[in-house]
Amino acid sequence: TIDDTLDEPNETFTAEIVSATNANGPVTVGTGSAVGTIIDNDTPTVDIKAGTDVAGGSATEGNPVTFTVSLDKASTVDTTITVKVVGAAGDTATPGADYTTITTQDVIIHAGETSATFTVNTLTDQLQEGSETFTAEIVSATNANGPVTVGTASAVGTIIDLYAHVEVDASGTDVT
Repeated sequence: TIDDTLDEPNETFTAEIVSATNANGPVTVGTGSAVGTIIDNDTPTVDIKAGTDVAGGSATEGNPVTFTVSLDKASTVDTTITVKVVGAAGDTATPGADYTTITTQDVIIHAGETSATFTVNTLTDQLQEGSETFTAEIVSATNANGPVTVGTASAVGTIIDLYAHVEVDASGTDVT
């Protein structure tokens, strides 16, 4: 067999004896065929990152932050990644006040593809508070071919404050 890198189901093949002879003449064939199984050894790994490129995932409040889930190898079947965004230790954004929570959401990486995106809606508030962060997490990953390993399980998105910092001098004059 040839080792490939494609996540696929186990495959079978049939070997068949077409004829048999030896120096003494014809040979009677009892069982003329047999089935072999190639067991797939390519378990995919899924990771999550903020954004769609190296710039990361950030958006001005009121706009969505994009996250990308990626497989390290393509699969012959759809892969379902379940994610959540509900608040995590270290987050500075408040769930429900700064962004819309996602209790669970299924993100599908279609057969033959290696990534998919999902967005988290941020909410506009009237506060001047600076940038805030929140965490998106992979809950589980599955496909019909077998196990999917979770690699990087969380990523941080950044909400950029809509209201610019304003400085006023002692006379009340805007100095920004």
